[in-house]
Amino acid sequence: MKSLLAYLLLPKDITRFEREYLAKMNRVALFFFAAHVPVFGAVAFANGTGAVAAMVMTAFGVAGPFLAMRALSNPRHVSMVFGVTAMFMGAVLVHFGRGLWTIEMHFYFFVALALLAVFANPMVVVTAAVTVAVHHLALWFLSPESVFNYDAPLSSVLVHALFVVLESVAACFVARSFFDNVVGLERIVADRTRALDGKNREMKLVFDHVQQAFLTAARDGALSAQFSRAVETWFEAPKAGESAWAFFGRVDPAFGRWLALGWQTLAEDLFPREVALAQLPSRFGAGARTFEVAYQPIDSAEGQLEQVLILVTDITEKVAREEADLVQRETVQVFERLMRDRSGFLEFFAEARGLVESLARTPLTLGDAEQLRALHTLKGNCALFGVSALAAHCHELETRLVEHGGGLTAVDQARLTEWWSQASQRIMRFLGEGAPSAIQLDETDYLAILHAIDSGAPKLEVRRLIESWKNEPVQARLERFAEQASGLAERLGKAPLSVRVDAGGVRLPRDRYASLWSAFVHLVRNAVDHGVERPADRQARAKGPATLDFSAGRTREGLVVTLKDDGAGIDWELVRGRAERLGLPASTRADLVDALFADGLSTRDEASDTSGRGVGLSAVRAAARALGGDVRVSSERGLGTTFQVVLPWPDDVPAPVRADARQTARATA
Repeated sequence: MKSLLAYLLLPKDITRFEREYLAKMNRVALFFFAAHVPVFGAVAFANGTGAVAAMVMTAFGVAGPFLAMRALSNPRHVSMVFGVTAMFMGAVLVHFGRGLWTIEMHFYFFVALALLAVFANPMVVVTAAVTVAVHHLALWFLSPESVFNYDAPLSSVLVHALFVVLESVAACFVARSFFDNVVGLERIVADRTRALDGKNREMKLVFDHVQQAFLTAARDGALSAQFSRAVETWFEAPKAGESAWAFFGRVDPAFGRWLALGWQTLAEDLFPREVALAQLPSRFGAGARTFEVAYQPIDSAEGQLEQVLILVTDITEKVAREEADLVQRETVQVFERLMRDRSGFLEFFAEARGLVESLARTPLTLGDAEQLRALHTLKGNCALFGVSALAAHCHELETRLVEHGGGLTAVDQARLTEWWSQASQRIMRFLGEGAPSAIQLDETDYLAILHAIDSGAPKLEVRRLIESWKNEPVQARLERFAEQASGLAERLGKAPLSVRVDAGGVRLPRDRYASLWSAFVHLVRNAVDHGVERPADRQARAKGPATLDFSAGRTREGLVVTLKDDGAGIDWELVRGRAERLGLPASTRADLVDALFADGLSTRDEASDTSGRGVGLSAVRAAARALGGDVRVSSERGLGTTFQVVLPWPDDVPAPVRADARQTARATA
């Protein structure tokens, strides 16, 4: 019984939609029944049963719901009055339409019962059914001829009543279904919304107590209104309808631009999902804090991208720990470098300071390409001399310049100056009074002066030879590069590497050639990273341990500094393809050589902290041409590559002592 009552009785509260719907249906029903007045009058007139009386009775029936609409505030109660009115109208029709068609007039009751389902309330149908049952039963006893056009037995009345019951049951089912699925839909939505809101509150409670920021973006990038508390704590709350890249762009404009480009690739679904996600930016800065961003795609039932969950994590402390570890390792490396080669480290320090000053000078006098070369050179030298923290920062800055274009901004210059200040402060703790003023001599210099004296060389020649001792021995430079090459090969998994050095006794003015040696490091890194194969690859090609030859000497062309490897050689067809992609000439070998030294060309698909930017070789050529020379390259696939820096021999530098002269001096000694 409780279940039956729960089915027949609607929930007590009435939604706004139901109230508006019933108000409308009640008005329609009132006009419908008001139209019965002339119709029933016509029926009574045709049957000779009293048209005026029929119209009066019908108007009396309309007065009931009219007064109910005025007096009752609950639209459901008004609808129930219409249920009674519908049956009253049926009784009037049967009474004034009695005669030949009396039995047919009863169809009105069945039609009316069915129509009452539009009120979406089973109790309207029940009210009507009870009304018609009481009416028929009472009149059957009091005035049978007013109900049927024949003397009907009780069984006929019961069959008639059975049909009313059956239709009432069906009408109740329709009314309740109509309420549950249409009229009561607002209630269902509200209930489900409350349930979802409850779950959302629970999830938000969890998210708000997790030290991460959660946002959700639609396929078009528009952020949803739901986000965790950390979003408002760390940043400003997203604006209504704001895109993810606009939101993050308010914190870090470069990150926002990168995200906009990457999101377009993700939304268009032109590339594999993993590739598109990998191209989205993953880290940005906001003041002194650093944040890491992760993306989780959410697909629809059809497998199409529908939303993206964006997870932002504050990694400031993690970055600080990593930098602290990096600084600690750097301190040990700097100390070891100073102990092994104090003079070389001091030269690097001076060159690095000059590069930082040129890059941080305001306004910038270097073009965008020159800035990238200088930054790449600074990064490479810092990495080779163990100043790892500054090298990592330079790589980060270099990445931004390459990916977003343009030159260094005032913010970039300030950051670079700060990074250099931090690095130099750490380094100065070990430098003490600076570089020693002693002249560096080796056995070659000793034998050379002995040979000059023994051979009776003119006093002026001997003087010039001694004066040349103030110049830097190139042997020391090349040995330093050799050591750096061996360390790099070990780090890249390409050891063992056999390195040979022969500077031919050449000495050069330190300051004049500092820019060349600063850029020469790119040839070293290029040879190890691009040229030298891994041991397994060399073994597969029946090649022994890799070798690298550094040499310098005076020839008829002037000063020639050579770096030769026996590695894989240059893939000229690959260079041709990259050159054509950049719009560079690529029809001849000379064109390919020029392309190899062009800014932005690299045979690597991805840049690393070692190579791949396409600016290292251009920096070497620029330094050589600034000294009046150039760089030559020869390479054979599978056999190796040779780079030669060819420069004019300086007039104020004596020729190096020939090898046979050194041997003679050694024998005499």
